[in-house]
Amino acid sequence: MKNIKAFVLAFALFLLTAGGIHALSKNGLPEYHIRYGTWMEDAKYASVNGLKKLLDAGQTIPIFGSSELRHGQNSAYQGNHIFEGADMKPVFIGQAGYQSLTHAITMGALGESLAGRKAVLIISPQWFKEGGVKQDAFLSAFSEDVFIEFLENQAISKETKQYVVNRVNALAAGNEEMGVRIERDVKWYGEGAGNPAQNIFAQGHRLLIKERTDMGLFLKSSLCGMRKKEMQGNEKAIDFTKLYRDAEEEGVQIASHNEYGMFDRVYERDYQKQIESGQGKKPRYTIESEEYEDIRCFLEICGANQVEPLVVMLPFNGYWYDYLKLTEEERQAIYDKAEALVKEFGAAYADLSGNEYEPYYFEDNSHPALKGLVDLNEQIYDFYKEYETK
Repeated sequence: MKNIKAFVLAFALFLLTAGGIHALSKNGLPEYHIRYGTWMEDAKYASVNGLKKLLDAGQTIPIFGSSELRHGQNSAYQGNHIFEGADMKPVFIGQAGYQSLTHAITMGALGESLAGRKAVLIISPQWFKEGGVKQDAFLSAFSEDVFIEFLENQAISKETKQYVVNRVNALAAGNEEMGVRIERDVKWYGEGAGNPAQNIFAQGHRLLIKERTDMGLFLKSSLCGMRKKEMQGNEKAIDFTKLYRDAEEEGVQIASHNEYGMFDRVYERDYQKQIESGQGKKPRYTIESEEYEDIRCFLEICGANQVEPLVVMLPFNGYWYDYLKLTEEERQAIYDKAEALVKEFGAAYADLSGNEYEPYYFEDNSHPALKGLVDLNEQIYDFYKEYETK
């Protein structure tokens, strides 16, 4: 009996100590400024408290995507520059390796904090491989803090939660430590949880996870200078017509000397030798990809939490995929199935697939740049402004 009492007392002291540290790190999480909102960092996406604090700032909109959010950040055409000082505050969520399943879990974790608001999901056509997201990419992006908050969201149906749990378990196959964590989290925080004998351990574990992720964000943001407040001037107007014109003029200078719609330096560095030697295999993108069901899951969670999504479909680089012999018909089938799925939910859909051969639209074989980034950000801004006027 004495040993049990001693253990309970020690555990209670641990909770108090961890709670104090957690409160310190949580209170020190950065406030919104454009550089932080568009910062590409796993620690930012792993902390539910951090994301909620970002999104609590006025005029924010979450933008879920992957590597296209990073490309072009040093240009005048990415969101971190276009929306600086504007009347819309983008919150980038995702980077290379983040796909619909990770974003669905994050949407579920944010839950009621986004109710009645809008969100954007940018889809890359390269996501539509047979199994969807790769195992290593998903596990690298996995946040236990986000997963626990997702499991505790009562607005999400049992069926949707079970779909996510099944997908996560499948992607964690072969990773014993990950499998144990998932099984425990589902038992403690999922449907049917609440056994009083488990409660103190579940709460202690949850507090520990919160402390770890928030402290990680606190330290990383401090090291990267993200906690410094930036001065906000008067809201600027965005002239997309001028941005398109500037992008085209710049494109003439940096993307006019190859036949694949890429930046010339990128073509020469990464693709020219491959093309001249006839290398390159046809990619195995398919309309049977599990990515479609992951997108469905994202849209179901949006509906359950009363979030209105815009889904943006990025285009293939037509010249490059012609070279790889992925036909226009095959590419169109991927676009068509995605569009039909989004329309099934009555969600907004921005179809950029008609720009496969548009000059000055790509940086490389897939990432939008110049006019492509202007187009993408104008679609997002128009969607946000529709929300503002409702």
